Amino acid sequence: MYTLLGEHDLVLIVDFPSVEKAMMASVALQRLTGIAFTTSPVVDVEEFDRMIGQVKDI
Repeated sequence: MYTLLGEHDLVLIVDFPSVEKAMMASVALQRLTGIAFTTSPVVDVEEFDRMIGQVKDI
């Protein structure tokens, strides 16, 4: 967990087995605390480069 200055107060870096599980946790935490959460899936740089290499020019 990190504190921030600016638009957001905290950032938590959590590893979930799937986007579905992350969404379920976000909704459960919102219901429990009344605090809205934003979930942002990430991809490591090597995986991102591999995916971008598969995109064909339009």
